Amino acid sequence: MDAPQVVKQAYNINNTNYLQLRAIATLLNRTDAQFNIGWDGQYAVIEPGKPFTGTVTGSKMQNTKNVRNSGTKFKLGDEVFSFSDARLINGDTNYIQLREFAQKLSGTASQFNVYWDTALNQAIIQPGAPYTGTKYEAPVTILEQFKENGGVLPDGDYYMQINGKFVYPVSGGRYWLELKDKRPEKPFNIRLIGNSEDRGPEYSIGYDGTYIMLPGSVEGEQLQSTTGKNPHPWRINLYSAFGTIRDYSNQKLIVNAKGASKANGTLITGVSSTGSAPEHAKITFLVEAGKGNNNGNGAATSVQVQIYPTKTTYKLGEGFDTAGVKAVIKEGSTEKDVSEKVTFYTSKTVNLTQGRPFTTTGKKVVEIRYNGEKIAEYTIVITKD
Repeated sequence: MDAPQVVKQAYNINNTNYLQLRAIATLLNRTDAQFNIGWDGQYAVIEPGKPFTGTVTGSKMQNTKNVRNSGTKFKLGDEVFSFSDARLINGDTNYIQLREFAQKLSGTASQFNVYWDTALNQAIIQPGAPYTGTKYEAPVTILEQFKENGGVLPDGDYYMQINGKFVYPVSGGRYWLELKDKRPEKPFNIRLIGNSEDRGPEYSIGYDGTYIMLPGSVEGEQLQSTTGKNPHPWRINLYSAFGTIRDYSNQKLIVNAKGASKANGTLITGVSSTGSAPEHAKITFLVEAGKGNNNGNGAATSVQVQIYPTKTTYKLGEGFDTAGVKAVIKEGSTEKDVSEKVTFYTSKTVNLTQGRPFTTTGKKVVEIRYNGEKIAEYTIVITKD
């Protein structure tokens, strides 16, 4: 969860925490892992995906030896079962291990992951993630450059980069295009809508059900989305190492990222340019590796961190340690270990190489990257002694 929370309806037995199921429901309510729990006269019924409508049993938390194994029957869909390590504590209220409950709900509409973060000294809950018992990061689809010198860009879904940064649609009433390190949540959809011998191929560029336009085909305007049903026309030219996008109506205007700089990125604008393309107008078109171009149906290739580095706490002056990390590339049902190819960064720009000593104390978020793109992150702590 994003913010630390304390569950009061819990007991600790031999260093294992047991929580009221209703307390777990309260904790996860209004998250991707919410569920309802009720009694039908015979079973405690768990309803995945539904908001919790009950209340937590008002048990008084106190030291007690009144602990019994619970034989309560639970119902999840058509399955009736008992938890293997449920307890009745200080009465007839059920207390359950959070991990066992997470395992049971994995694969349902209320699945969540829970793991212990040594650096933060906290139990971390990841609503919506399958249970692994360790930090879970969803696989990140690997991108590859579409390369074709000349010709027509096939209809399909593309990410775009300029100088290694993504063209990113920032939401704000409409989408405004800027340059960012972060990959957009969705690709742009590009389609050929015409082709003139004199004016070249004509394309539409869409994002999230909208079209991208240059207002009035005027120089200096920022590219943005429109709610109009008719697409704004663009000309796309392909070269050996890059492509360019020009306004189709006024082809002196080239899509360029050398706009006004802001804290959250560089603005994507239309700039008057003839002849060779400026560096900030050279666009790389990227597609999902493995799926091919033109909306291929193959399985996408993805990379995932399965195990994080073992060491998460350091003393001032100690060197960074990558031991224990495991990252894999998934191509369909096969996996390939690429642990030696990932890199580590903190503060966005500081490359944490093996053995690099820490010179400052505190908590640091470490990014794990593959081919320069972030695929996961974790927290480390550096202390004085």
